Amino acid sequence: METRGKRKIPQRLWTEEEIAQLHELVEDHRDEEIAVLLNRTVDSVAGQRRAQGLKIQKLKKLDWTEAEDTQLRELLEGRRDEEIALLMHRTTSAIRSRRKSMGFKVGKPKWQV
Repeated sequence: METRGKRKIPQRLWTEEEIAQLHELVEDHRDEEIAVLLNRTVDSVAGQRRAQGLKIQKLKKLDWTEAEDTQLRELLEGRRDEEIALLMHRTTSAIRSRRKSMGFKVGKPKWQV
C-alpha cells in the first residue's frame, strides 16, 4: 500500500510499559533521544508525550569534565552523535557541539582531527 510514493507504515500501539518508560525518560531526555531508546519515531514519541499531558523539560546545561572529554574521544570511534548522547546522558546537540569544539569533524575516517 503506497501513498504519494511513500510507504504506509503500520502503526504500533503503545504498551503500558512503554508509556511508563516515557513518563520516566521525559524528565532527562528530549524526544529524539527517547525515540531511539524506545525504538519509535520522533513523531510517535512527541504525539504520545502530548497525549499523556507531558511537557518537554528544559534540560540544564552542564559543564564538561576532563573525564567526559576523554569518554567522548573514546566513544567517537564508529558511533553516531545520537548514540553517544544516550551513553553519556547528554543531548545530541551537546555532543555535536562539544565534538566540534574539540576539533572532531564528521566524515573523517575514525573521527580523526
